[in-house]
Amino acid sequence: MFESIVGLEWMFWLLAVPATIVFAIQSLLTLVGVTMDHSDIHFGHDDGHGYSPIFTVRNLVVFFMIFGWTGIAMLREFNAGMVTTLAVSTVAGIAMMLVVTLMFYGISKLSSSGNYTPDNSLVGQEAAVYLRIPPKRSGNGKIIVTAGGRKREFPAQTHGEEIPTNTMVRIQEVHPGMMIVAVEKGAQRKPA
Repeated sequence: MFESIVGLEWMFWLLAVPATIVFAIQSLLTLVGVTMDHSDIHFGHDDGHGYSPIFTVRNLVVFFMIFGWTGIAMLREFNAGMVTTLAVSTVAGIAMMLVVTLMFYGISKLSSSGNYTPDNSLVGQEAAVYLRIPPKRSGNGKIIVTAGGRKREFPAQTHGEEIPTNTMVRIQEVHPGMMIVAVEKGAQRKPA
């Protein structure tokens, strides 16, 4: 088989085989739970909203793998010329990069870490005290509030007097990792 490889075909083999090996290793590592998210090199900007850059190590490996195998197929199976082979291989490689990017983008939208970061949209919302809140920000209590579509528990403090368990409060301020709450006038204790 290797005796019949000439010229341009060597380049395609030299790209396809190593890229396929690296792709297989990446795939196996992904299957066993090892990800390259932090070690992957990104050429582009990830804005934190699930945007998946096109030029990553993973996508470059996919490009060279598809580019190489398409080039080999064009030369061996279709007897295509050099320009046609390079053009079709390049288009196939770029198309596969886009498919992989869209696939990982879709997967990132499906996955959820289960973490919720509270923001100022919670200010003014009613919450129930789960663990008593010590007075004048002298310690932490806990509140339960509906946030992000479900009930969540957050540490809470108050500027005022101690707030007992099961008291209904309003969120006054949202700080990283802490809610500042206050009892509204006439607030009742929630039935246990």
